[in-house]
Amino acid sequence: MRIRILGCGDSGGVPRVGNDWGACDPSNPRNNRTRTSVAVEHLGETWLIDTSPDLRAQMLRTGLETVDGILFTHAHADHILGLDETRVVHFTSKKMIPIYGDAPTLGALRQFFGYLFQNDLSPKPPALYPQFLVSHEVAGPFPWLDQTVVPFHQDHGYSHSLGYRFKDWAYSTDVVHLDEAAFEALHGIRLWLVDCIDYQPKPSHSHLEQTLRWIERVQPKRAVLIHMSRLLDYDTLSRQLPPGVEAAYDGMVIDL
Repeated sequence: MRIRILGCGDSGGVPRVGNDWGACDPSNPRNNRTRTSVAVEHLGETWLIDTSPDLRAQMLRTGLETVDGILFTHAHADHILGLDETRVVHFTSKKMIPIYGDAPTLGALRQFFGYLFQNDLSPKPPALYPQFLVSHEVAGPFPWLDQTVVPFHQDHGYSHSLGYRFKDWAYSTDVVHLDEAAFEALHGIRLWLVDCIDYQPKPSHSHLEQTLRWIERVQPKRAVLIHMSRLLDYDTLSRQLPPGVEAAYDGMVIDL
């Protein structure tokens, strides 16, 4: 299995509009962060977790040409607005694309992108807007290729998101608090991609001190920090991290 970090930035990306690099050194390419999303390559298929607004550029940069399915963590703009890019993917593949998310997320996706969904009844030119998305509501563990994916609830401050555990790794973006059920779902993982927006506490995202406490509790062999803001310079942060913990960067590849 291969995990590609398509983007590891927060909702504004790095730099923000206005060429705002914050504390990040603009001369280091690893500080140039698009919005957070990953591609998971397994058994000849490519699945995405979320579709950031930067999905087109991310796929062009990494050479990805196909999407076989998508798991959504939640329906905030920086995690869903690239979904329309899969329409171009479908023009070539002609395949239906299953998407997974909880009921509120699927409802929001249908509101914004209903023209792409199977069985959508709104009028549209069919040649331009094929209906190729097939929705699956996540209400508990579900089969995925040769594995079972275990979703778990994450407190996202003013809302919530889903974390996903695969066989021996897990993905936790956009989370400020984890309950005991989440820690139980994370027990025994070897790799954890986990939210860390900056150094100071925030109302909807974890910060470095808290994320490191979580990692100490979960004890993965390797932890990779994602959803990082312009306040986290890659080199500065890397020098501050304990063994087994590292900062993500756009284009990073993790082989399991």
